[in-house]
Amino acid sequence: MDSSLSSSSPAPDSATSFEQGVRSLIWESEANLQAIDAEIAHLHSLIATQYRRREIELNEIASLRAKIAPIRKLPVELLAEIFVLSLETDSSQFCVSHVSHYWRRVAHSTPSLWQRLALQPPDELTQDYLDVTKAWIDHSSPLPLSLRIRPSGYNSHTTSLMSVLLSAAHRWKKLETTPEVIDYFPSVPTDAFASLEEVRFERSYPHTPPTPHLQIRAFSIAPQLRSFSNLDVGGDHFATYHMPWKQLAELQLCDMASTCRSILRACENVETVRVEAQDVADMVALSSQTLPFLKTLHVSFEAANVAATFLDSLALPTLRTLTIDIWFAHWFPGTFTRFQLRSPNIRTLTLKRAALTSAELIDVLRRAPSLNHLALLECPEAVDDQLFDALQVGFNFPPLVPRLVALAINPTDDNVFSSGAVCRMVRSRWWSDDQSSALAMQPPVARLEKLQISRCFITHYGLRYDLLDCRDQGFDLQS
Repeated sequence: MDSSLSSSSPAPDSATSFEQGVRSLIWESEANLQAIDAEIAHLHSLIATQYRRREIELNEIASLRAKIAPIRKLPVELLAEIFVLSLETDSSQFCVSHVSHYWRRVAHSTPSLWQRLALQPPDELTQDYLDVTKAWIDHSSPLPLSLRIRPSGYNSHTTSLMSVLLSAAHRWKKLETTPEVIDYFPSVPTDAFASLEEVRFERSYPHTPPTPHLQIRAFSIAPQLRSFSNLDVGGDHFATYHMPWKQLAELQLCDMASTCRSILRACENVETVRVEAQDVADMVALSSQTLPFLKTLHVSFEAANVAATFLDSLALPTLRTLTIDIWFAHWFPGTFTRFQLRSPNIRTLTLKRAALTSAELIDVLRRAPSLNHLALLECPEAVDDQLFDALQVGFNFPPLVPRLVALAINPTDDNVFSSGAVCRMVRSRWWSDDQSSALAMQPPVARLEKLQISRCFITHYGLRYDLLDCRDQGFDLQS
């Protein structure tokens, strides 16, 4: 047995030789692997180099293509116009001026691109901020300049900024700012605002306490000024405005009722007015004053006595559009009748939150033969079957408001009217095109083109279904 085992085991010298052979093969494979890794690293380096060369060539191709791109062939004037039309924000000018040196040159030489300047200066102004502002103003020269200035605070820095802006005061066309800013104007010549056409004041943000007894005189001499507004200032910021009222064409005013009336009566050439009259105290009655060019008047009152005294002081022979919002105050039939007699050409009448009855409204409509648009918004007692019956052709002779073409109603929960009354009114005032061509004689009223009633009421009263045939033939029923 021992001799058998001995013959089956390798000799010691043979085992050592075998192990050395294997180790030699391992070393050889490891050397080959290192060579392969080195070759891979070399190839990676070559590939990275080629990618870099490829990127360079792609950039070169893009640059060369850009040189022959169609936009390169545009005349400078057309490119500049595209810049102007592409403005989306107050800082879009910086975007187009940072695309390339060429575009920057075009942008900086296009004054119309810089005509609007909106500033929200911080409390602490750096010299860079002032320099950029001055550069903007210089780029806009010699064109008119529209400014919007909303400081976050008021201090000596405000005066520094205003000094920069006022260097171009002769080019100001439109100014939107807070009343407090004007208090930081340095002294300016009386003829500084030779081109100013519009001034709009708005509330300070963040909210700051009003400056007591603020007097705004800077624009008392502005020969081109045509529009003034302080509606966005709010009812707790009452400054005294010294403006060339006589020359204004547009006025938007929020102030004490007596002040609003005094200013309005001074605007002899005004055409469009919106007034929010504060206060409920009685005003002194004045004789009516004629404003011969006033065509659009929107007035809001907090009390009927104020509304009555205010309207009693006006005669508006060319008035076409009237909106009255009186916050559910009692109606003033006698005053409004007199007002209508002095203002006989009203075409569009909107009554909002007016506490008049349907009988009082019908009386108003009897004195409005030229009326073609009527809107009744949240008038709790005015919209009922009595009104729709009165509007029905054949119910009155001559018919009520014979030129009416559009009626808008936003009822309240207190309004009670039937779908039948509305439908009878519509069918008496509307006819299809086919029916129009077949009429033997001219109808006594204009064709009602549109009825607009709040959606919930259309659904509740079934008007959409009751007037389905009219709608299918072109009648405009809106919600």
